[in-house]
Amino acid sequence: RFDDAARTLYALYSGAALQFARRVVPMSIPWFNRGMGEHLGSVEIGRTALQPKRREEFTPRLRTALGRTQEFAAKRLRPRDFMLMSHSRFYDAQASDRSILAWGWIDFLMSTTGRARAETPWAEYLKAIREGTTLKSAYERTFGKVDMDALETAWLDYLRGIAR
Repeated sequence: RFDDAARTLYALYSGAALQFARRVVPMSIPWFNRGMGEHLGSVEIGRTALQPKRREEFTPRLRTALGRTQEFAAKRLRPRDFMLMSHSRFYDAQASDRSILAWGWIDFLMSTTGRARAETPWAEYLKAIREGTTLKSAYERTFGKVDMDALETAWLDYLRGIAR
């Protein structure tokens, strides 16, 4: 319980998102759980739709993480890296950066529309996981077959737009 309502609602929505994530993907996938928790925890429930609300609060964390883009490969901050990580590896010293970037990855995948969405294997990845495929196998069958350099470039451009 927090003193202000916004933080309390965030904690409740984030917790509910984790429960939702477990229904979508029955196994524990750190980047997915963290990203969905941040994504769905950061909405406001309106009369007709869920509205993103807290992106402005993520901006400082996002700017910090993006400021380290030269170090992505070394620190394994790219989706191609954190999508394959175990729970203990995801939550190591880079956990804060990975959490905000996992949120950005989920937000990017869920916000991408039209042709760009069709070019991401998001739905196929989730289906493979739900079928019991290992993280590595699901990744290789789906994201492993697309141009991840191009997809990550589009994702970083998307995040930079939010971080302005």
